[in-house]
Formats: sequence, C-alpha cells, structure tokens
Amino acid sequence: MSSRSGLLRRVEVFSPDTPEEVVQLLRDLPAPIQVIAGATSLLVRAQLGRWQPKGVVIDLSCVADLQSFEVGEKLLRIGSTVTCSQMAQLDDRHPLAPIFGEATCFGPLAIRNRATVGGNIMQARATADLATALLALDASIVLLSAEGRRQVPLFSFLVADGETSAKSTELLVEIRIEIPKPPLVTFYRRVARCAAGRSVVSFAGVVTAGEQGPRFRVAVGGAGPTALRLFELERVLAAEPLSEALIPRAIRTLDSEITPPDDFEETAAYRRQLISRLLAEFLELSLKQVS
Repeated sequence: MSSRSGLLRRVEVFSPDTPEEVVQLLRDLPAPIQVIAGATSLLVRAQLGRWQPKGVVIDLSCVADLQSFEVGEKLLRIGSTVTCSQMAQLDDRHPLAPIFGEATCFGPLAIRNRATVGGNIMQARATADLATALLALDASIVLLSAEGRRQVPLFSFLVADGETSAKSTELLVEIRIEIPKPPLVTFYRRVARCAAGRSVVSFAGVVTAGEQGPRFRVAVGGAGPTALRLFELERVLAAEPLSEALIPRAIRTLDSEITPPDDFEETAAYRRQLISRLLAEFLELSLKQVS
C-alpha cells in the first residue's frame, strides 16, 4: 500500500492492495474520505466546479480482489470495480447477457471502460442505468468492514438520490445475483435525450419460473428518490395469469407506485407516460414468450 500528496497539498491519496487494507483505512483515517474507482462522475463534477478533492482519497484501482467476475451455474459474483464494459462482455449464451448488454450501453465507450458496477450503485442516482437492471435481477450486495461481511438486498440498500445505507467504515466488495431458472424473459430500456446522455427514465423487467407460475420483477429509474423496485406492481402481476386485460390494471398500479420528478430535464407527466409505455411493451413481450 502506498500514499502520496495530492492536489494543492490538501489531499492525501492512498492506493491499497487488498479490501482489508481499505477497511482499515476507512476505520482509522479522519474524515472526509472519498473512495474512488473509475471516478467518472467525480471528474465531471470537478470540471463543472462542483467538486474539489480534500482530506483523504482512497483509490481502489490496485485492489485486484475487487476486479473478479465469476460466473457459476447458480450464482453470478461481480467484484465492485468490474467495469461496465466488462459486464457487457458476458458470454452471449448466458441468459443474463441481453439485459447486461442493454443496461451498460450508456455514455461513450471511454466512460464505460472506466465506470464500475460498484460506483454505479454507490452513487445511488435516481437515473442509474445499471442499478435499475440489478434491482430487477434481485441482486444483493456484500459489504466488508472490520466487523466482517454482511449481505444486503440492493432494494433496501438504495435510500435516496446519492444516499445508501452503507456505513462510513464499510466497503462494497461484491454484487451477487442468483441465476434464475428458465423460462426467462429479460427486458431493459432507457430513454435519454441523446445516446450518450443521462437517462430520463430507465425500465427493467425480468420474468422467471416460479412454483405458482411465472414470477415478475420490475424496477424503474427516474421515477422516485432513487432507482426503485416496484413490489406492489409485482404483486398485481402475480395475482392472476397474465393477459391483455391485466395490462391496464398493471399500468394503474404502476402510476400509484412511482413519484417521478418534475425538473429542468422533463416533466413528471412525461416521465409517467414513458414508464407506462415501457411497462406495456414489457408485458406484451412477456405474453408472447411466456404464455
């Protein structure tokens, strides 16, 4: 592990080699501490004059244990500093390859080559593309601290825009996804003003095999304080067999469960309209492939 003086002599940068060393630094060093991996969002904020490094910066780029990507028969384990470009390279034959390919296709390639899965989650942005897909896949995260490891469902980890339930002494080390059994439908769409721009809304849906029939999982971005898992909508979809007649009821449930912002980018009404259309598209696709 090494450290060096940083910008304007106000910053000390540490480059640990192991997750355990990171946790020790988080425990022992005084605040403020900024943990970075790809640092893509921080670079943009710095260019806009909205962020200046100060205090302590911990750079995760040398922590090899966080760069693992393990594909097992039943479990997918993704290290927190795996990049979005690496996620998109999952074997085309894997059932989750389509949704990862879509959810990681944001911004220019240079950004995707640096932006990390863990960074996307820890930013907890309401419009986070990858977090929306991971919610629909029922992902969990693993946090490491001096007290040990704890596993948390992603839907309970994301609290608000820019806020998670992580403690200041915890490090996100891994994302875990149980690989669902077929039949499997995965669906991901994002709407942005331009291909490389930030999403206005994002929508992810997954259909898996359940004991009582198909099981639906749905998540949206840009429709609340952070990316959201829509549990009430899922309950409506589980209550009876999917049909054309169920789609309007599902849309009404969706409308009651989301609170999209009304801001300088788009109106809340337009966001609701977009998300409703994406839900209808997902359910129509599911009707064709699952029925």
